[in-house]
Amino acid sequence: MATTHTLKGFRSSHWPITLLAVASILAGLVGLFQLAIGWLGGEALKAGFTTDPTPILVTLDAEPLSVPQNMIRFSDQRRSGPAKRIDMVIHWPSMEGYSPARADAFDDITPDAPILFVSIAPRMTEVDSTGRLINLYSRFFDDPSEPTTSGPAPDGLVGRTLRQGHGYDNEEIFFEAGSTDPFVARCARPDGSGLPLTCLREIHVGLNLSATYRFRRPLLDRWHQLEAGIQAMIHSMEEAGRRAE
Repeated sequence: MATTHTLKGFRSSHWPITLLAVASILAGLVGLFQLAIGWLGGEALKAGFTTDPTPILVTLDAEPLSVPQNMIRFSDQRRSGPAKRIDMVIHWPSMEGYSPARADAFDDITPDAPILFVSIAPRMTEVDSTGRLINLYSRFFDDPSEPTTSGPAPDGLVGRTLRQGHGYDNEEIFFEAGSTDPFVARCARPDGSGLPLTCLREIHVGLNLSATYRFRRPLLDRWHQLEAGIQAMIHSMEEAGRRAE
């Protein structure tokens, strides 16, 4: 039977996961979040972007997606057929790919650059960001009863810092309070370096796919719109992919 967990401001039910699964998820996420801290800003043209919006049909684990070429970050992924993953760079809030009119945004290296990084791949685990809130992140909250983040949480979210020494140094979690299926994002904590800060969220999409999206931390204030935009964009790609098959 499913086990019901309770956390202040959060209620949900998830299957318990083993310590081995926790360790595996933790190891993978630490590496993934290190990648998330890096940012493309200023390298758009060198990265081989294209202005061609013509969609290609990409198949991930037998699930078709129709993806505009100017959204695809790497040129070697810009081909139809089976793929292991697809990496995209998308302008916010237009949810469009690279174009001459938006070139400055793609080159933006400021803390609030309006660019989203989205990666879609076959699902490796049944636990997404929401599942990790109870099964993993909450184990490392500095104070499980009180908000302890570096600043006020955006409206509708609760923030918790993560303890040092567990692979989460200088990171914090923001989650939607009072929801059975909450928005959950993991963000870099301000460290005085002045470098732009990044947040990361993973969601399940399609039948058996996972999408990870990364964004500048100031955009966390727009979390409602971000989530809706990402979900709508991927759904549109799925619908177009099925029609194109």
